[in-house]
Amino acid sequence: MKRLTFTSVVSLLCLLAFGQATEDIMVIEKKDATTLRVNVEDIQRVVFEAVNIIPTGTVNGHEWIDLGLPSGTKWATCNVGASKPEEYGGYYAWGETKTKNEYGTKTYQHYYSQMVYGNIGSDIAGTPYDAATANWGAPWSMPTSEQIQELLNYTSSQRTQQNGVSGQKFTGPNGGTIFLPNAGNRWDDFVDGETSYGLYWSSSLYPDNSNWAYSLYFDMTIVSGHGYYDRIGGLSVRPVLKN
Repeated sequence: MKRLTFTSVVSLLCLLAFGQATEDIMVIEKKDATTLRVNVEDIQRVVFEAVNIIPTGTVNGHEWIDLGLPSGTKWATCNVGASKPEEYGGYYAWGETKTKNEYGTKTYQHYYSQMVYGNIGSDIAGTPYDAATANWGAPWSMPTSEQIQELLNYTSSQRTQQNGVSGQKFTGPNGGTIFLPNAGNRWDDFVDGETSYGLYWSSSLYPDNSNWAYSLYFDMTIVSGHGYYDRIGGLSVRPVLKN
């Protein structure tokens, strides 16, 4: 919490009491060593207000925001491949780090044969298969399914628009917000669900079927972190920073 310190009030009152003041001035000295001079006659009242400062910053040129989550996880303000919160960014198959023109078994790097996908780990956060780490650098990573669920458990969310783009806004306990656009997803050579829903990869494999991975899904009526999607599909990635 940042506050103004009134260092000259007592001295000013003493001067006024002994008739030594030639001008009724209150001097406000701030922590950055700058000062503000105010004529006492112009002051109606002095009110102290607590200002909630939302922590933000950048790592590797990409902005993060602290939503006040219990784990201390910080969320990126943009998708991988985007420069603004409302931009869709790129679409990535799970375990791949580059975008492509077609998404399916023929182009999936980790497809073997007969619908058998390669084992690249049950959680790829921070590994060479992590699209967030590969494109933004460490310590950025894809969110785990637990981090996505924490986001849903400790924030309020609402369907909204930002600069004309529809999506979901999540507001944390400290008032910080992130906006995730309805980017839909890529399948084969087309985009499906653009403007209608959002699908975002987690770094966590779905335990009941290794061909699937957990994802964050939202549309007009549903916001869920328990969804899962075929690894070959192209989904959005919103990076996080672990505490």
